[in-house]
Amino acid sequence: MTRTFYRPQYQLLILPFIIMMFLFTENVSAQSQIAEFNIVATVKGFIPDVIEVPQGSEVRLIFTTPDTEHSVTPSAFGVEKIMILPGGEMVLEFIAEESGTFKLGCTTLCSYRHFLFMRPVLTIRVKP
Repeated sequence: MTRTFYRPQYQLLILPFIIMMFLFTENVSAQSQIAEFNIVATVKGFIPDVIEVPQGSEVRLIFTTPDTEHSVTPSAFGVEKIMILPGGEMVLEFIAEESGTFKLGCTTLCSYRHFLFMRPVLTIRVKP
């Protein structure tokens, strides 16, 4: 006498476990998504100059510049200083733990705008 596992009563027992595993893996993949933004730094400002992210999300900012060197000091995100060089790419990754509005201003004298208090500023809004 051979026993077969493929019986309807066994299918009914296994089906809820398969559904729970599917739902769990969907939930885990939704939590691990990274909010990625390409930021272009110019002497006139950052493009885009405002970004919004949900609180608790992983954020990746990819900075490039076509004109001259720039820098930002995102101390609110645990980073001391980032230099953005022409032709290069600088990546800033952080977890948006606190809600609020954070401003990253250019800290390199890249143009006369710094003297006129018109330095480029990137605003990051972390929504709860």
